[in-house]
Amino acid sequence: MDIVVIGYAGLSGSLEIYKLKREALRARYCSRFLRPFEEGKLVFPDEAVLEESLRRGLISYIEAADEGGVMAALWRVLDKAKKGCEYSQRKIPVLQQTVEICELYGINPYRLSSKGCFVCLCNNERELSAYLEMSGCEDLVSTYIGRTDSTKARKRTDGEETAFLRRPEPDELLRFKDKIKL
Repeated sequence: MDIVVIGYAGLSGSLEIYKLKREALRARYCSRFLRPFEEGKLVFPDEAVLEESLRRGLISYIEAADEGGVMAALWRVLDKAKKGCEYSQRKIPVLQQTVEICELYGINPYRLSSKGCFVCLCNNERELSAYLEMSGCEDLVSTYIGRTDSTKARKRTDGEETAFLRRPEPDELLRFKDKIKL
């Protein structure tokens, strides 16, 4: 099965960090760069469309990337399907704003709360993407990141050496909030 990420990794978590650290971020970055956060013009999937995709059989398994981010959701969806995989972390969609905020605060965007982002297993990523577009979700990012296999290994294949997906860890947003002692 194809592994597809719908939405952006770390988007809701970086938006929350932005709200907590707005002044510091405004001092560091230009307003044009932060505009998506300031204007709230962020695209999240319509969950009704995803439910219909599941009902129609376009999606076999789906997992929300809320707590623990995309990496935790990938682990959970593979557990549900009882599959291993080969995937490319570099293909996971992440907004540049999220990357910059995460680098500034030493946070992994792939393990950051990603409400509104989903990891799916489907038989044909192109059919799923076409259906999402036809359903009025043309601004929604739907990205193929790898394929499942019958092994138990969960291999990351985009580095010089093969790495393996780690078990879910605490959400990076919790670590960030502990660090700033909210």
